[in-house]
Order: sequence, then C-alpha cells, then structure tokens
Amino acid sequence: MQQGLIEKPAIGGMGGMPSAGALSLIGRLIGFPTVSRDSNLALIEWVRDYLAEYGVVSRLVYSDDRKKANLFATIGKSGDGGIVLSGHTDVVPVNPQDWDSDPFAAIIRDERIYGRGTADMKGFIGVVLSKIPALVSATRTKPVHLAFSYDEEVGCKGVPRLLSYLKEQNIRPDACLVGEPTLMQVVNGHKGSKAFRCRIVGRQVHSSLAPRGVNAVHYAARLIEHIRQIGLRLEKEERRHDGYDVPVSTVQTGFVAGGVATNMVPSECEFRFDIRHLPWTDPDALLAEIRTYAEKELLIEMRRVAQETDIFFEQLGEVPSLDEPEESPLSREIKHAAQHNDCAVVSFGTEAGLFQRAGIPAIVCGPGSIADAHKPNEFVALEQIALCERFLDRLLGLTEPQAAS
Repeated sequence: MQQGLIEKPAIGGMGGMPSAGALSLIGRLIGFPTVSRDSNLALIEWVRDYLAEYGVVSRLVYSDDRKKANLFATIGKSGDGGIVLSGHTDVVPVNPQDWDSDPFAAIIRDERIYGRGTADMKGFIGVVLSKIPALVSATRTKPVHLAFSYDEEVGCKGVPRLLSYLKEQNIRPDACLVGEPTLMQVVNGHKGSKAFRCRIVGRQVHSSLAPRGVNAVHYAARLIEHIRQIGLRLEKEERRHDGYDVPVSTVQTGFVAGGVATNMVPSECEFRFDIRHLPWTDPDALLAEIRTYAEKELLIEMRRVAQETDIFFEQLGEVPSLDEPEESPLSREIKHAAQHNDCAVVSFGTEAGLFQRAGIPAIVCGPGSIADAHKPNEFVALEQIALCERFLDRLLGLTEPQAAS
C-alpha cells in the first residue's frame, strides 16, 4: 500500500489550501485498493486503529463471509441524537482503464488530487477523519457518528446491515450527511433504482421443427418491448420533476444473452433491466405490471406448447429514492453550514435513501464532482477539499482553520 501523497501541491485556488492532515489521510485511504469485488478489511481495520488512538471505539458489522465490514463509531456521549457522517469505502475497478499514474497512489498536481476514489468518496472520508482530534476535545451536547460502509458501488449492499445493527442496538441518530461528490452543493433528492434479472425457460428443438419448440429469445424480446412501452408511457404521462436531467422515471433493458446456434430454437434467454424512479413513483407497481404481462399472457402462450417452460424474475439491487424537504430542520442546517440558499437534486443514487427509509433524515453534500468519478485519472480539486473542511467545521461547531500560507 502506498503511504501518503506524492508530489508537492501547488498553492492557489479560490477555496484555499486543504490542511496537511486532510491531505495525508486522503492519501492513506487511496492507498487501499478497495475495489468492490475485493475485501475492504485492511482499510476498515486501519480506520479502526486510527480512531482508537484518540479513544474512539469502533464497531464492525461484517458481511456473511466476513471478508468485508461496515464501521460505526461514536464521538461524544452515546445514546440518541447526533448526526451521522456517512461514506462508502469501496471503489469501482480501474481495469481496463488507461491511467497516467498508479490509481492507488494519490498524486497532487495542477491543484488536484488524483487517484481512484478521490472524488467517490475517500476525499470526504479523509476530511472527516482529519476532524477527529478536534471532535474528541470539543464540548458537544450531542454525539457525532461515523458510518463507513462496503459494497455501495454494487447495489448498496453493505449499509442495510449497518442500519439493522443500529436498530438492534437502539441507536437513533437525528440525521445523516452522506458525503457523495456534489461540488459541495446541498442535495436533498435523487431518484431511486431497482435492478432485475429475468430468465426465460423455453423448449429447445432443431430449427426445422421450430413450431414444436418455445423460443426463449423471441419471448424475451416481446417482454423487453413491453418494458420499453412502459418507459414511453412514463415519458408521456408521469408527473415530472424538472430538476432532474431526465425529468421522468425510466425503465430500460441493459443486457441480453441467449441461444447457442442459428439452427437451434433457444431454450433459455436472460436479460437485465432497471427502473430509475422519481420519489412519487412506485417501482414495485411497475414491476408488477411487467410480471402480469409475463405470466398472464406470455407464459400461458408458452405452456400451450410445453408445460415445462417458465419465466423467473430476480431482484439484483435496490437504491431507495431520497426526498428530504427543502425547508426541513436538517436541510436548513446543512444549507447554513454549506453557505448555500437552496437545494438541488441529482440523477445518481446514494445510501441517503436507505437512511431516510430507516427513519433518519438524510442529505447529500460532499467534495468533488460525480462527473470526475469512475473514470481514468479520477480526481478531486484541492479547493473542494478545503471547502469541505470549512463546511464540517461550521456544521460540527469546530474552530475554522487558518488559511494555508
């Protein structure tokens, strides 16, 4: 693992320079290659040990195979109340991307920090960790909680376990801040999403006997077209939200596989589709409409030829929508700390919707841009890190740091 940062940062930028402590911690975090397919334990255990140096006790909530873990920690008095500072520790793969430098060695140049996860979202986590010395010595009436999760990038699979743990332990925070990259804009809403796999089981025969078989690819195509028609209907009829780039819910198929040869009627076809929905649209109702068409029309027709045919649906992942009122106490508090007068919505999903569904009001606000995440040479501007530091100082009631000289 690479330690710290490489190259000396240039001075400048309207937002000022970040603290040396934040930069060092971001560099350490980037050095852990926590791609979602791999374990995040090395990073989580390092954070646990770092917090322990300041007397902060961490609780690890593991995956079933214990190869990954969420971390939850509380600074200050335990019990009800306080705000959760939340971030995911996993990152997307770097292969086969073409990077100009080692993606797991943070490098500063041109007033930016480069490395996988700088924007999404180890930059935010590094800033949070840099505030621990000040937090443990501050006098606060309510605690500050840390929640660092696994497997956000593959369907927000880790944080539900963490939320279940909080419920079991009767830990009831007042609010949650998710530090996904928003260019430090206050985000109070995003679409939800659900992803599904559909598998069609037909009957295989030689293509010369096609009427005696059940062509799984043909039936998949009909179901895919039905899904497309639902999307077109939503585009015309659904209540819109013009704050989004795409102001309506969408339903689309992104993967199809089936068949083995042109002279064989295929017995199986699989496709995957997703629903990205506005907060007021029920994705389960859309799925029910898709299943009804599959079972009441297609499957009945298929079984007239072969009783062994079937259609299966499987949910692959879910990200609930976020819809925090713009004038809620949390929204006002975050806007004040971020020095913004309004809120925005974003098209990408976050763990904030899961916190909100668990009864914890949530807002998204963090350094960097989602446009710079997931791609080669991912980066976050130094100015954004400095802005995030000052934002957290205001939010948590800490003394603002002096500008670097």
